[in-house]
Amino acid sequence: MKSAVSTANLPTSPLPHTHFFYEFPPSFFTSFFRILFLPSPILAGDMVLYIKPGPDGKDIGDCPFAHQIRMVLHEKNLEYSLFPTSPQNKPKWLIEEYDGSLPALRHRSECYVESNVIVRYLDFFFNGSKKQNRGENMKKDCSISKEENDEYVDLGGGGIIPSKAVTNMLDSIDLDDKMMDGFVRGAREHCDIDGFFPALAGYLKYTGTDEETSLLMCDKLRSALQKIEHWLLLQQQQHEQQLDDGDDEKNDVGPYLCGNFFSLVDCDMAPKLYHMEIGLEAFKSADTNKDSDGDGKYYIDIDKDFPKVRSYMNAIFDRDSFKSTTYPKETVVWGWENARKK
Repeated sequence: MKSAVSTANLPTSPLPHTHFFYEFPPSFFTSFFRILFLPSPILAGDMVLYIKPGPDGKDIGDCPFAHQIRMVLHEKNLEYSLFPTSPQNKPKWLIEEYDGSLPALRHRSECYVESNVIVRYLDFFFNGSKKQNRGENMKKDCSISKEENDEYVDLGGGGIIPSKAVTNMLDSIDLDDKMMDGFVRGAREHCDIDGFFPALAGYLKYTGTDEETSLLMCDKLRSALQKIEHWLLLQQQQHEQQLDDGDDEKNDVGPYLCGNFFSLVDCDMAPKLYHMEIGLEAFKSADTNKDSDGDGKYYIDIDKDFPKVRSYMNAIFDRDSFKSTTYPKETVVWGWENARKK
């Protein structure tokens, strides 16, 4: 896995935006099947990921969204160069063409920003077809393959699909409906994946002394965790019911949000839960002393209050894609310290 931070071989010129496909209206790309008519194979290789740097401006920063992308790249066995980007060394084209947004993935002559767009792009065009190591019934479009990928997705013809066109196309596709099966869609919706990080950030960033506000923030995060806990419990209960019915093959209970299937949902949650574990210890452990009634409402104890979430965290933290792309706890604390000052 490439992770070079040298800029020696990185392109510095702005990205071209003169491709004839831009002449088509966005509606041209609104159908999944119309990609079959685009004259372009999407080739792996020559990927550069620009991310937030750490405290020294050179090392990997604490951005959980960049971490998510790196996990997906690792799981798909895609090589890339890593470029921690500070305001001092941010490429001119990235500032002029994409407002300097990070994380940003440059693939050959194109660039994609916003983590959800980048992940959709990677999963759409580099979707491994081999089974994952822990799931015998895995469907390729709800999973991530770490096996060797095909060199490219052959859409016929030549050239490169421009990023604006691809972004319009990907935004028009319902990620859950088109690229994930019902199990993954159920996990994302039931666990309210999109609402978890705002709840976490609200609690960790609150520095006031008002106990009522602190309790409100804490309850929002507790509620978000309870949704995940309930989903994991529901999987276990369904499996136990199937065993009682004599069906011991279906819906095997696994460590992830989709059972044995490690999916994009897990890549989304892993960095955020990592931030939560470190942030609670660094900034909210003192709240235990405020809990005079002993009801635990001012402090979240993952091991005690959410045992299934803890087991889930242990499983995703143990994957190579997480361990090989993580950053020191001190970097996470540094990031939240800065956020708490704003």
